[in-house]
Amino acid sequence: MQVNWNFHTHSTWCDGKNTIAEMAQAAHEKGFSTLGFSGHGYCPISQEYCMTPENETAYRQEVIELRGRYRGVMHIYLGLELEGQDQRLFPPGQYDYLINSVHYVEAGGIYYPMDESAETLQKCITEGFGGDPYRLIEKFFQLSAESACARKPDIIGHFDLVTRYNGAGLFFDEQSRRYQGIVLEAIREAIKSGGIFEINSGAISRGIKNRIYPAMFMLKEICRLGGKMILSSDAHRAEHLDFAFPLMEQLLKEAGFRTSMCLTEHGWEEIALPGC
Repeated sequence: MQVNWNFHTHSTWCDGKNTIAEMAQAAHEKGFSTLGFSGHGYCPISQEYCMTPENETAYRQEVIELRGRYRGVMHIYLGLELEGQDQRLFPPGQYDYLINSVHYVEAGGIYYPMDESAETLQKCITEGFGGDPYRLIEKFFQLSAESACARKPDIIGHFDLVTRYNGAGLFFDEQSRRYQGIVLEAIREAIKSGGIFEINSGAISRGIKNRIYPAMFMLKEICRLGGKMILSSDAHRAEHLDFAFPLMEQLLKEAGFRTSMCLTEHGWEEIALPGC
């Protein structure tokens, strides 16, 4: 069936451009059966894009209230996107699901954002890793795998975010054996967490990249290892809620997948992709 759900959704509670209510209304108008909100949880590394602890509470309350208003119309789920370095524990049932994502890499006591700009990535490689981009790659993917295994999240977010500003191999060669070897080893570790990997259109919806996360060789390895996938728009704007879903469905099928995961009243379930 056509995917009509999204669980990686932001709002004005963090760095999104639309309110919770506006995102839900847009999802309903698009014919969604299910919408999950995943605001950026509090991150002491940087407060520029995330919620404060107080706002996390208010965010939870608003999503729960919204769930009541849409009961019988559209399923609403309450999630949280956590930074990989966040080691907080949450009471059972406080959130319906958690996304584990790595946005920052530490070097020399400085936390460098991987998704800010090409200039910031260059600065990270030069100042933090002695000009060797593959040292950064090793640390990024090691942190991605280790944090996933430690938290055991429901969803593992944009696993190769570090490639965001590497268009045309600006900083490192994504086709090289060295790069792919590091990535494949990280996938083999991260998959032990039991988390669902996401295929994510967030960077192409913003015009930053010309491909989705993760790369095809990664999708094929996840499939070979028996991993599960979920479609995610990583929407920060209402119009992007279902961005490039047909493309992502096709890419998953090309990689060997026949289903996408969806959270339901019965837990996480595999739903057949269109034509499967």
